[in-house]
Amino acid sequence: MTARNRASLLAVVACLAGACASHRSPTLAERFVHQGTPALELPADLGKGAEQVAEPVVSTATPPAVPPAEREPAPVIPVAETDDQTLAQALAELKTEPKAVTNRRVAERYLSLHIYDKAVEHFTAALKLDSKDVAASEGLARAWRDWGSPEMALGQAYRALALARNSAQIENTIGTILFALGLNDEAEARFKRAAVLAPAAPHIRANLCYVSTIRGDGVAARAQCDIALALDPGSVIARNNLALLNAAEGDFAAAERAFTTAARNPLEARYNLGIVLLSAGRFADAAAMFAEACRGDLPGVEACEKARYARLRAARADERIR
Repeated sequence: MTARNRASLLAVVACLAGACASHRSPTLAERFVHQGTPALELPADLGKGAEQVAEPVVSTATPPAVPPAEREPAPVIPVAETDDQTLAQALAELKTEPKAVTNRRVAERYLSLHIYDKAVEHFTAALKLDSKDVAASEGLARAWRDWGSPEMALGQAYRALALARNSAQIENTIGTILFALGLNDEAEARFKRAAVLAPAAPHIRANLCYVSTIRGDGVAARAQCDIALALDPGSVIARNNLALLNAAEGDFAAAERAFTTAARNPLEARYNLGIVLLSAGRFADAAAMFAEACRGDLPGVEACEKARYARLRAARADERIR
């Protein structure tokens, strides 16, 4: 694994459909994605150097009045509290039984819907009602982490660990927070501790696979991914982490096979492969992958925009070669 590939992978985070269950912490390669679409996140620098779009010219003239019958209907804005039946039921239970456990259920559902402020609010409410609610403390740590504030999450996670010292779930959560803070060695130590406490937990093994990939230990990474897949052959997380490892080692054919096995349809695999090709600087190949995903109208991802960006980068690279 070259230093360049490792650096590229540092900017790539796999995001997998349906993998972030509320009963455990997401793996390193998981983040919530609207519409449950599996995809890899963009590299951190994606979009830099892309063509700028001119600002529209705003007219100062008074627009003509539009008769009411000809006006566009106002867009219907989804309201999670009424549109999501699980959340609506949890809120109804909270109204009749304002307890720590009902607040926690509401918080978990908000978290799964990416509504982080409400998740934090209800986890906090649960802890006000029961300061020793371990699940609420650990959940609040996950909410802060997924809201992009790992520094807020860490203290809460340690408080949860003080209440349940031998919890593999909390150790794993602390590991993901430390990783988000860039403390990779400390994160790996937590994952190893979690694996000792729960040796049959595939998502912890998948985390160890990912962190070993990042630090360039392909042998250790493959061993941990193999264990994860032996424990759960259908693990999308472990399969995608294995694909990332293969890509980091330059074996894009193996990466494609792993992505294809993990994906629910071929378009998802094409999109994911496009991301790792983009991170490796193979812009033309990435553009081809994104173009396929774009033609298939893959929901929830901006495959067409990424295809355009990859083509721009490929053209610029070609100009430099000339």
